[in-house]
Amino acid sequence: SFENYSMSWKPNKELLKRPFYSSIAALLEHDIVNGFLAPGTKLPPQRELADFLDLNFTTITRAYKLCEVKGLIYAITGSGTFVAPNATRSITISTEEIRNCIDL
Repeated sequence: SFENYSMSWKPNKELLKRPFYSSIAALLEHDIVNGFLAPGTKLPPQRELADFLDLNFTTITRAYKLCEVKGLIYAITGSGTFVAPNATRSITISTEEIRNCIDL
């Protein structure tokens, strides 16, 4: 049972919707932007979070990667994943505005 287990972030399982990786990323972004997770906070290891949510490890990996691309979190191999120092000021690029770009 994870109810009494100490984890820095425990998303509400009842708020998860498919696709789960996107839902987890949205919950993580919400908690960072709204100050529930301070910059520098170490996030739960991916395997622990997967066990807690009863989801596949790769689902958590995709969620973390999505947040990393948005500049919300960063990973240090062997140390863990952390909330980025400037996460609350993170700027995301809307995919709607990319139609006229030329990929070089």
